[in-house]
Amino acid sequence: MEVLADAEAAARRSATIIADEARRAVQTRGQFLLATSGGRTPWRMLELLAELPVPWSRVHLFQVDERVVPAASAARNL
Repeated sequence: MEVLADAEAAARRSATIIADEARRAVQTRGQFLLATSGGRTPWRMLELLAELPVPWSRVHLFQVDERVVPAASAARNL
């Protein structure tokens, strides 16, 4: 476990770890699967991840969430 100074540091470290693992997975398995929470929680990490060298054409991204609501609901994360 790592304890980081603040949310920004946590987002940066998370993005770096994911980018490293994505590159490693693509090299060894040809693809990388990533499931991430819906909502605003992962936004900063995803912004930072988008700036890093990741083989996006080999990444499969899944948004997951525990919430099931109608498509028109304000509580929807999509």
